[in-house]
Amino acid sequence: MKRLSLLAIVATLSLTACTSEAERQAAIDAQKAYDRAECSELGFEPKTEMYSNCLLKLREIRAQERTAAAARRGHYSIGFGGRGGFGRYHW
Repeated sequence: MKRLSLLAIVATLSLTACTSEAERQAAIDAQKAYDRAECSELGFEPKTEMYSNCLLKLREIRAQERTAAAARRGHYSIGFGGRGGFGRYHW
């Protein structure tokens, strides 16, 4: 069941390139909700340092997966700063 939910979120996020801003935000919100549920299911209490670390680790894993996928496609990306920081360069 968890794998099915993750696949649904991944499919939603993969379609964000050709969707509206509202749809992209909905996909981001769905991913955040999934992450919160996942960390809670793993036994972490919301609003604790361990819960925050769990959320951060899930973000890091997704970033690593995106980087690996881009490398397989022959695209490389470098991001500076967090949450949009100084921009993103692709080549």
